[in-house]
Amino acid sequence: MMNPTAITQLLNDKNQIYHQLYDSSPDMYVSVDPNTGKVLMCNITLTEKVGKCKDQIIGASIMEMYHPDSIEAAKKVFQKFIKGQKIENERLDLITNDGKKIPVLLNVQSIKDECGKIILSNSCWRDISDIVALEKIVKKNDEAIQSKNKELEEFVYIASHDLQEPLRTISSFIELLDMEYGEQLDEEAKTYLEFIEKGSQNMKNIIKGLLDYSRIGNGVERSNIDCNKLIADITSDYHLLFEEKNVELFTSFLPKVYGDPISLRLLFQNLINNAVKFSKKSKQPIIEINYSINEKDVLFSIKDNGIGIPKDKTSEIFKFFKRLNSKSQYDGYGIGLAHCKKIIDLHEGKIWVESILHEGSIFYFTLPKHRTDETNITN
Repeated sequence: MMNPTAITQLLNDKNQIYHQLYDSSPDMYVSVDPNTGKVLMCNITLTEKVGKCKDQIIGASIMEMYHPDSIEAAKKVFQKFIKGQKIENERLDLITNDGKKIPVLLNVQSIKDECGKIILSNSCWRDISDIVALEKIVKKNDEAIQSKNKELEEFVYIASHDLQEPLRTISSFIELLDMEYGEQLDEEAKTYLEFIEKGSQNMKNIIKGLLDYSRIGNGVERSNIDCNKLIADITSDYHLLFEEKNVELFTSFLPKVYGDPISLRLLFQNLINNAVKFSKKSKQPIIEINYSINEKDVLFSIKDNGIGIPKDKTSEIFKFFKRLNSKSQYDGYGIGLAHCKKIIDLHEGKIWVESILHEGSIFYFTLPKHRTDETNITN
């Protein structure tokens, strides 16, 4: 059995260890009287951070520790403390002796007596200056990226408009040349004219793709969308193509999603058209549309039995003008899937593909679930 002297020494040692830990903590600790709001105790870290000695802090009002911008918020937090409410990660600003701000997160543990009455606080301020500085850098970079993207989209839009005029001139003069001098031209000359007209038409299609891409996200109005009606409308528009290619489209009863109806129609349209375009010449195209629902999103899948994509190329197909096949094999400009990627990004979703070469592909993408308290939001 320990004698009283040994017990006292042990308690003193433990108390000393506690104070060493308390003072050496990288966080700022302070204890506050709930009745007066005055500081009862603080650690050395606090004195070093704010540039004051303990005599200047202990006995002063806790409100004197806060920057003027945070006083009102700090008063509300103090009211929560004396009412015994939980205080976790409250964002406030301290003030240093030379008037500078220290952004902090405040956590408070209430110390109570035997009757459950709050007698003091064990409060911790965590300096988040580095985090706040990093957030400012990220925000600044994000704003710069958004500004550059806007400039790029405006450039594409203006340049595309300006490019259309000379193409109209070329097409008009080709037509005029054919009408006025067609009978005088030999077959070789007519072939040249056909090449010029075809090249002009290809350029028109590319410009249209650029314009469509630049417009995605402009004037977006989100609402709840019935995907079954969306697919029915697309199927109706494509009925001649489906008959020509003998396409079979299977779809389960689809849920509603929340998004922009115009861009989502383009999304489904491009993916369905893609499945038809890259079908095998010797096999009936079969397309299956399915879904699953998680907490926030709807995961859609569009499966085909087409030519498939090499595994090492699946991450590249959403890039602008990226083609994996020659134009002589499959028509197109490598724009449609770039449109899909931008639309999904606009809806804060994800899109990817899983594919087996010569067997087919499955395109997956997520969209927000429909809202029960629907309100249209325009960007």
